[in-house]
Amino acid sequence: MMMSRPVDSITIRWTADASGRITFFNRDWARYTGVPDGEVCGSADAWIACVHPDDQQLIRTIWSGRARETDNYVIRFRLLGQDGIFRPFQGVAVPVREGQAISSWAGYCEPEA
Repeated sequence: MMMSRPVDSITIRWTADASGRITFFNRDWARYTGVPDGEVCGSADAWIACVHPDDQQLIRTIWSGRARETDNYVIRFRLLGQDGIFRPFQGVAVPVREGQAISSWAGYCEPEA
């Protein structure tokens, strides 16, 4: 699957359950990474295989800690494109609450300018 749009127009949108398992990626995930969303949905960290190896531990540390917190967060990391090039992205995650408890997460990732 080839990217049909320039990289700078990609916005990867996603959702995760309260424990951090990915439940949804929009089409931009597969367009950019070349990895079908079915291969990563249902997992808390399968998508991290597409993150630069030097950034993976940071992602795991932040995500595992954030699953217990209630703040939004922003993170910068390098994401592998289907063309084999890692590009810098910025990710934003926002908790969705039912009362005081986090019921799920919603977020997006975009290439940095």
